[in-house]
Amino acid sequence: MRPASSRSRPLTTIATGAQNLEVTVRRGGSPLAGAQVCAWKGNEVFATARRTAEASSACRSIPPLPGLLLVTTTGHDNLPASRTITVVSGAPNRTWRSAAAW
Repeated sequence: MRPASSRSRPLTTIATGAQNLEVTVRRGGSPLAGAQVCAWKGNEVFATARRTAEASSACRSIPPLPGLLLVTTTGHDNLPASRTITVVSGAPNRTWRSAAAW
């Protein structure tokens, strides 16, 4: 079986501060069980989460400074997909959800 790619229209901007970043990884229109999500921003943020059968992956994210947050998703027989989210100064939303599937 060849690895499949995933499609995405994720968030493009979040605010600084403590929050959850929820990402749903889909393949063929269905959520991909066991999908892994990693959020990374230099020396400030490194968070990972794995999707359960019932929920999307939620990474605890605490970017203290503005900049770029790299979010990478992968799963069994699924090609990795990476997106960059811009972190801006401001009050964080408690939970940021991807606008669509990765």
